[in-house]
Order: sequence, then C-alpha cells, then structure tokens
Amino acid sequence: AGLKPDIITSCCAVVFGESQGDGRNLIAALDRRLLLPLFYGLALFLAGTSLVLIRRWNRALAAITATAWLLFFLVSLTAVTTIFSSYIYAMPFHRCPFCIMKPEYNSIGFAIYGALIGAVFCGIAAPLTETVRSRAGLREGVNRFQQQATRIALVLLLVFTTLSSFHLVRYLVTGGE
Repeated sequence: AGLKPDIITSCCAVVFGESQGDGRNLIAALDRRLLLPLFYGLALFLAGTSLVLIRRWNRALAAITATAWLLFFLVSLTAVTTIFSSYIYAMPFHRCPFCIMKPEYNSIGFAIYGALIGAVFCGIAAPLTETVRSRAGLREGVNRFQQQATRIALVLLLVFTTLSSFHLVRYLVTGGE
C-alpha cells in the first residue's frame, strides 16, 4: 500500500538499468541487433511449422515446434522489455515491461501479453496431448484439439507480433514521430 510509483525500485534498476559491468543488470548486455532477427526469425519459423502441422500432423515437427515456442516466449519477453516498450512509450530509456499495461499507453500491454501467453500455451499444449493419444477413445478428441490449438496459436502469434511491432514500425515509417 505504501509503494511510490515515481521511485524506481531495486529490481527495476537491476533489470532495466544501464550495464555497469558489475553484473547487476540482467538484460542490457544483450545485443539488440541480434535480438530482433531472432525474434522475427522464430516468429516466422513458428508460423511456418504451424501451417505445416495444420495440414498434416507430425510428431517430430510438433516436438521441435513446442521447444521453439518456449524459446520464443523467452525471446519475446526480452524483446518487449528491451526494444518494443521504448517505442510504445516514445522514450528511449523507459523499458519497463509493466507500464505498457497502464491506461496512458492504452493498456496495450494486456493485449500484447495476453496474445503471447495464449499463443505459447496453445503452441505447447497441442504437442503435449500426444502423450494421451493412445488411450481408449481419445484419438479423435486429441486430433481435433491439436488442430484447433495450433490454429489458435498461429492467430495469436500474428496478433502478438503485430501489436508488439506496431509502434516500432510506425516510428520507422514516420521518421520518429
């Protein structure tokens, strides 16, 4: 109850402060020139494998895709924090991943995180159902669930990448306005 929102907390300073070489910063040392290609590359990979899995389910590809969803989740959280949030705030040094949920930023963070979490959940849940496919009476239900979950994951992936990239693209197109 006594938190003051205008005072930076030690956890924010550790996570979002500039790197001093003392090991206190958790993500500032990441190379942003590699993070964006990794982010968009993983998104394209997941979209492509999802389309393949919708057409024809393959256990090996589904397992690889589930692992890629986990990696994408971590890369996405890092990208939202270190890159995309600055463009949402229109302030280069404001990188808090939580302030994007505030009304002054149209609460876009709820849609961004909701789409990400939903996509990752569905993307991982579909392959995990393979473990119960062989049980009596579950084969058709598992097939339907895998198809539906993969479709939902694909749609939410597109929503997430569009929402998280919008402000960056707008900045690049308009020249900084």
